[in-house]
Amino acid sequence: MTLTGKNCCICEKCMRTLYAILAEGFSPEEFGFPMTQEMYQKHLEMLKNGEIQIPVIFWADIIKKLSHNQKLQDTNPVAKYLVEKFPQYGEKYGVVNYPTRISYFSSTDVQADDVSHKIGSKVIMFKSDLNLETKEKAFQSVGMNTGNQVFSSSLEKILNLEVSPWNKIQKDHSQLNDIKAVVTTDLIWINQNSNFDYLYERLSKVQTPFVPISIGLQAGKLDPDFRLNSSCLKVLSAMQERAILGVRGEYTASILEKHGITNISIIGCPSLYWTKNPDFQFEKKEFIGKKVLCNFRTFYGNLTKSEKHYLTYCANRNYTFVEQTSLPFLISSVNDSRFYNYINNWLIKNTKLYFDTDSWRTGIRGHDFSFGGRFHGNVICLWENIPALFLTLDSRTQELTDFFHLPSIRMEEFDREKPIDYYYELADYSEFNRHYKEKYLNFREFLRKNNLCE
Repeated sequence: MTLTGKNCCICEKCMRTLYAILAEGFSPEEFGFPMTQEMYQKHLEMLKNGEIQIPVIFWADIIKKLSHNQKLQDTNPVAKYLVEKFPQYGEKYGVVNYPTRISYFSSTDVQADDVSHKIGSKVIMFKSDLNLETKEKAFQSVGMNTGNQVFSSSLEKILNLEVSPWNKIQKDHSQLNDIKAVVTTDLIWINQNSNFDYLYERLSKVQTPFVPISIGLQAGKLDPDFRLNSSCLKVLSAMQERAILGVRGEYTASILEKHGITNISIIGCPSLYWTKNPDFQFEKKEFIGKKVLCNFRTFYGNLTKSEKHYLTYCANRNYTFVEQTSLPFLISSVNDSRFYNYINNWLIKNTKLYFDTDSWRTGIRGHDFSFGGRFHGNVICLWENIPALFLTLDSRTQELTDFFHLPSIRMEEFDREKPIDYYYELADYSEFNRHYKEKYLNFREFLRKNNLCE
């Protein structure tokens, strides 16, 4: 950044932010980065000669998303260089963001009223082992977002999954032919540039049904013109010939149907079925202690006015902040050094980070309320009977809160003048409770139709 407050476009922080914007499918120019082809070539030269050193712990997620976009790699020399320089972070090279789950079944009878009973005597979920050697390796092992642990641990509990590393069958896909079904979560985050050729390659080599759980589109709003690219359509079309596809919400379902993907069932997210009890009701307690948890989206791009108000509101009250991703809060997101220093000092003192659900649940116990934009960050609070208000920021969160009738407001509706008691009162779970059994039984029926339970 320059002394005038404008983006210099050549420091590591500016580069990290603008390539994160590119990775999300947006134009850096729209966010205050006046880029030209000459500037991109300058970046390439600086990277190659070591003039700019990139901390990979902050770039891993960006490189992973750049690897999805072949068109960008063909037209942008830096995107191509980063993907080829760091292949271990690119999904097309075999390191997947949300590891595939492989489930083995036989013909054992099950009880119809319990989805935790499996058809087979053994159910295995292949995913990376948690690696806590360094923070970078820890994030890599959970798919660069700790919220994935809430999602995957729910599946483990619901289906009694045993966990094993994917590399046991990575070199020989033919082993899948002896498996009754493959449960995959690779499609929970789809943007218009997502590349799933690696998944189609696995699918095309075997006859085994691949059952995707919670397919979800990623858009800033519920865009009715969202386009699925050829790579995504190819794998979804192949999957729907063998299994019913589990979709997160009405929005994703409507877009899939427009593209001819019709063998679907709207199931929401398995993290809300962790109870394994169709009669579950969330009982909201009295707001006494007022110990509050907060959470926020990944720190990339410029913050909106309401987002600044929300962060200031939380910092003023010294709330505990639960982080889920590795990208740091940068001054380039706000272009205001005073605001940046205030929020950053609060984050340094009050941020908590959990890489497994057991420590996460232990760490949040004793709190009275959670509010923020992280879906799984709020859901895990429900596991500990902590009421949560969801501040929706994008299509994925909104369609999930709509589907489950979870209490929510749009982030732009946040009013910094309201007391925390006001937001606590908005966390009304009466509609969630009224519809929960219906959602739960629908999810169980989805599992039954895919032979994952009877």
